Amino acid sequence: MATILSERVVDNRKYEQKEADAGAPIYEKAISAEWGYRYNYLTVHSWGKKFNEPFLDFGCGTGLTSKAVEELGKQVTAFDISRGMLKFAKKRCNVPFVLADGLNLPFRDKAFSTTFVIGVMHHILDLEKAFDEISRCTKEAICINEPSPKPSIVMRLILFMTYLLSTASRRIMRLGAGNPPFKAGTYHSKYERSIDPRRLVQLCEVHGFKVIGLRFYNHIPFLHEFLSERVRARFFAAMVSAKNGTDTEIIAVRPCKPVSVV
Repeated sequence: MATILSERVVDNRKYEQKEADAGAPIYEKAISAEWGYRYNYLTVHSWGKKFNEPFLDFGCGTGLTSKAVEELGKQVTAFDISRGMLKFAKKRCNVPFVLADGLNLPFRDKAFSTTFVIGVMHHILDLEKAFDEISRCTKEAICINEPSPKPSIVMRLILFMTYLLSTASRRIMRLGAGNPPFKAGTYHSKYERSIDPRRLVQLCEVHGFKVIGLRFYNHIPFLHEFLSERVRARFFAAMVSAKNGTDTEIIAVRPCKPVSVV
């Protein structure tokens, strides 16, 4: 649901930085386990094999994307606004990590052939500025994966049920409490919101990229407690949708670089 934000909260970067610093241990313990298989078997490997290095991991968090790209033997540089997140990322893989703000990147123009943006845009309020920087630093392609605002009714029911199961499990497991503004066992920004895929497509096109891939995934949380990574990856891949889903994948390239995406 769209939210009208006043001027005093338009720049939420300091809030996000503090939240990520405090929530990094919870993120690493809970979210990394939940999402790791997607990076290892699906999106990143697909992107990493189709597009050219060097890669930029935009808002790397605890380094899941960077690790997957490193395992491909490709060159990747990663940044995040949070020291807390980078602390875990540096333990995960051996790539260059930079403490930086996504709205003011410390990289030269066209420094990277391909930029990966996974689960970051819904934390950023100034999307135009973020895309200005992505476009400036990217020579060939942008690969985006973001939560979708319109999963199907069936998926909404499944997500609600798994949310209840997940909440109960967290209480049992006692993952721990973060510092304010967190609740026990949670990592969630008050500014997070799903972005209409059409808005992301528009921003790609405005910044000189042609969208050549748009598809949706249906991700069911909590399966990591019951299924192996490989089984989950196949299950996840089987739930690709043309119309809607819990997550959106967008691939955009400079018009001068024709790439076919299956």
